[in-house]
Amino acid sequence: MGITQHTNGVDNVYSIANTALISGQIAKMGVGVIPIRGHSNVQGFGSMGVTVKLKEEIKQALEQLLGRSLNLPKGYHTRDLIEEQRAK
Repeated sequence: MGITQHTNGVDNVYSIANTALISGQIAKMGVGVIPIRGHSNVQGFGSMGVTVKLKEEIKQALEQLLGRSLNLPKGYHTRDLIEEQRAK
C-alpha cells in the first residue's frame, strides 16, 4: 500500500518489477511479486465483485455475459496466500 500513491509512483512500480525480473522472480512456478493491498475494498474491488468467494448471482451473470463457465481455481485470502507461498 502506498507504492503508487506518490508523485513517483510509476517509477516505484517499475523499480519493483525490474528488481523482480533481474533477480529471477518472474515466470517460474512458486515465485513472483505479491501485490497485497490494504483492505477488501481498496479502489472499489469488493464493490465490483472481485473476491476469493464470488457471489453466485455475480458468477452467473458473468458466465452469461461471457458465454462460458467460470469454474476457476480457488482463490486465497491474504493470510492463506502468504502461507501458501511460504510452503513453496
